[in-house]
Amino acid sequence: MLCDAGLDLNALNAEQQEAYARLGRVLDQHKYVPVERLQIIKCEVPVRPGRKSRLSCKVYPSNAMRNGVIWESTDPEIAAVDKFGVLHAHQPGKVKVNAYSWDDAKPSAKNEGETYLRDGIQSSVTVAIEE
Repeated sequence: MLCDAGLDLNALNAEQQEAYARLGRVLDQHKYVPVERLQIIKCEVPVRPGRKSRLSCKVYPSNAMRNGVIWESTDPEIAAVDKFGVLHAHQPGKVKVNAYSWDDAKPSAKNEGETYLRDGIQSSVTVAIEE
């Protein structure tokens, strides 16, 4: 029997066959699992200027390989969000916070313009900063 790589598995001795089977199990355990969906969990309490609030983002499926997110605020003058999902409220207003999947945020090779693409998997919430 030939495997996909053209290796004749019947030509392997018992030790080689066991090693091949172990390798297959390791590869199965570490196979690439893509991100399918993101969901930002927003703070339930009012956010006031000068305060911080932690946002979190659930990544689905939970076993996705690249499960980090890139945070972004649409108006950093109202509220900025850092790379850890901490919202820093500056002044009253509404701001949209986006989370983009690391899984498909393709970094720019050039040091110009956008540093990552924003057309992949994402989630967003609107946060009101109140006096």
